[in-house]
Amino acid sequence: EEEEEEEEEEEEEEEEEAAAWMMMLKTIRNAMKNEEEKKNENKRQKTENRKNETNK
Repeated sequence: EEEEEEEEEEEEEEEEEAAAWMMMLKTIRNAMKNEEEKKNENKRQKTENRKNETNK
């Protein structure tokens, strides 16, 4: 019985660790997505500025 309890605790710990990793990965993915969006926004802005300069 003691062994069974230990196994359950170990399983719980592994599940918690897996959940923590998933959260970290999600956070990293979001950060990368935000970075990409920022880059695209900057490109769009530069293109817009160039267009405006050309039209002057």
